[in-house]
Amino acid sequence: QGKIWGYISKPWNDGELVLKVQQALAHSQLAREHAALTELTQRQNEELRGLNASLEHKVATRTAELRQTLDMLETAHADLKKGFMTTVRVLSSLFELRGGRLAGHSRRVAETARQLAKGLGVEDSAAQDILLAALLHDIGKLGLPDHLMEKAFNTLSPSERTKLMEHPLRGEMVLMAVDQLKKAAHLVRHHHECYDGSGYPDHLAVLAIPLGARILAVANDFDALQLGALVSRTLKPAEARAYVLENRGKR
Repeated sequence: QGKIWGYISKPWNDGELVLKVQQALAHSQLAREHAALTELTQRQNEELRGLNASLEHKVATRTAELRQTLDMLETAHADLKKGFMTTVRVLSSLFELRGGRLAGHSRRVAETARQLAKGLGVEDSAAQDILLAALLHDIGKLGLPDHLMEKAFNTLSPSERTKLMEHPLRGEMVLMAVDQLKKAAHLVRHHHECYDGSGYPDHLAVLAIPLGARILAVANDFDALQLGALVSRTLKPAEARAYVLENRGKR
């Protein structure tokens, strides 16, 4: 209870006494150092716990701030994407203002192309480019005269055909100015290529034609046949489908 470290019996030996006292002092010094280290450790542990609690709070606060920022960015991106698609649809609808048989053509082609892309398992990003290209595939025709737009392709004169066949290149040129439409522009350029190489403007054949352009070509022909824009009479949906099947490996 008195915390006696040791004792010496009488009569003592002076050398032993000195040694015992030295050992006692050394032991006392070690005990004080141990106590000081223990106190320091405890203090540092408490500080560390405080820092951890503070850090957790800061991390939680920062995470909440980042989540809020991310939500705002996602909302802004969604709004931007929605605005972009609205702009695309407005551009596509410019043909509606001209009236005639091409009214609604781009929207129908876009829906058919979207369904075809989905049915073929095309990746979402590529399917989006196909949809954009379908909505804007005729944008190169904006400068053409109305009488040229109303004629079936197979009834055009050579000079009229030459003029009309420039529209994929014009469309590509217009769309290339917008970064988000560059891939779609590539599809617009090639949507009149034919599988046998007889199409335009680059006479690509078979798999050299981008998949999106091939999908767009089928969707475009299917609707154009029903409008009388490809052949001199309007075809019923079943007839248009039969025409598409007949021309596999050619158109």
